[in-house]
Amino acid sequence: MIWLYFNWLILLVGSKMAFYTQYPALLNAKNEQILTMRQRDRLALMIIYLISLNFAQDKARWTLISLTRRLKLPPEPISEILESLVQNKILIKLDADASYLPAKDLEAIKTKELLQIVRKEDKGLYMPWKHESTESPIRKLIRTMDESEEKAIENISANDLIKQ
Repeated sequence: MIWLYFNWLILLVGSKMAFYTQYPALLNAKNEQILTMRQRDRLALMIIYLISLNFAQDKARWTLISLTRRLKLPPEPISEILESLVQNKILIKLDADASYLPAKDLEAIKTKELLQIVRKEDKGLYMPWKHESTESPIRKLIRTMDESEEKAIENISANDLIKQ
């Protein structure tokens, strides 16, 4: 009976080792990942940059697994962002090899639109907060921050990102 127990123990430990060898990013991951809005923005921009760059240079297409390995992140947040970009027709997913391509011309993919999509799909702990409940100087500061961010990203396309 003890030998049976040891055999199962060896099998289970070996399978865990094989799994974490294939997906090392999950080794440090907790059960539930909650990214901040800034992290989601950065991840979405990285995904679009990598997919656009390989598309423009006619290199291998990115898949969820290859993005997970390249970004060294668990697949859940990457998959979430990829799904929202596919639903909003920024990317298309090819059924043949589960890879992703831009759904429209790189010049037509604006970072402003991209960030709006990602922020709309945000499932973090942050609740929508109306600025009216804050004091007047804070409202002005927040409005100024929003306007400056909008001006900074307004006309930047995926094509501009890969040319920099």
